[in-house]
Amino acid sequence: MNNAIKHFTASALIIDNDKVLLVFHKKFNVWLYPGGHVEKNENPDETLLREVKEETGLEVEIISFCWRVCVCRNSAYNKSTI
Repeated sequence: MNNAIKHFTASALIIDNDKVLLVFHKKFNVWLYPGGHVEKNENPDETLLREVKEETGLEVEIISFCWRVCVCRNSAYNKSTI
């Protein structure tokens, strides 16, 4: 059985005039949707709103949900795949 620690995250897809807002993730060297790890005693909605504010300065409203979007790391090439 896998004893790996699991981390849950929430991310926002912010679209304005057919443009998508991305932020640069320095650790992974890729552009991603704003978001981050769900903290203890926080639900994913709260995480999403907090992370968007921290990373972009924007206060947003959640209007729709899209569950189970995954980003996977390909260790052989050390690149992320969406």
